Amino acid sequence: MQRFTVSVRFLILIALGVTAGLAVGCSTPTAPPTAPTLSSLVISGPAQPAVVGQPMQLTATAILSNGTTRDVTTQAAWRSPDIGVATVTATGVLTFLTDNCVYITATYQQLSADRDFGTADFPSPCYQYDASRP
Repeated sequence: MQRFTVSVRFLILIALGVTAGLAVGCSTPTAPPTAPTLSSLVISGPAQPAVVGQPMQLTATAILSNGTTRDVTTQAAWRSPDIGVATVTATGVLTFLTDNCVYITATYQQLSADRDFGTADFPSPCYQYDASRP
């Protein structure tokens, strides 16, 4: 008789959802993993100063919430604030037209990043030539 009583208690516990680890192979369902989100954007380029008239490739790198990175150079929107000093193409190729220093901006999704680049006569950081920049 006792065996039947234990089985009934077990069934009652299962019906109530309180198995206290007695049910083998049962687990709590988990949510599917979420896709990593965009955390920040970084612009990189050659370490040496630019040479007037010589194109240099810049790179836009997205840093995701899980720590991984993604090259988004061709998906980013590139901008040079002074096209009389330097131009930047849609693929991130920067070309100086004159000796100077310029801040280049890349925008990907909702994030923007900027970085200064200069020629040998105007090495970065640009703020030493532009009092309006921090």
